[in-house]
Amino acid sequence: MVKICHDKLIQPHSVLHYDDNKMFYCVSGEFLVKCLGYTHGLAVRKQTMFVGQSESRQIPVLLNKHTNILLDCGNYVHDISTKLSSFIHIPSEENYGILVI
Repeated sequence: MVKICHDKLIQPHSVLHYDDNKMFYCVSGEFLVKCLGYTHGLAVRKQTMFVGQSESRQIPVLLNKHTNILLDCGNYVHDISTKLSSFIHIPSEENYGILVI
């Protein structure tokens, strides 16, 4: 039997199961992972979440839905327990995935 957890998401990807039934995922079209740009890639290691971001495309369309858009490409590093984040810029336009080793 298939259980649908979420539906009608705009550009979902990078589904990740973590820590006993917690599920994380990116919804790029809605900026859902609390990022100010186009999210790509998701990884968790211990209490640290990594969220990738590509340069935003179609800025005029996005400005109709959001008031603050970050244009940079890079990775957010978020401490799940303290809720503190930082951003690491990557000199690129696209960031498609994150692998924590």
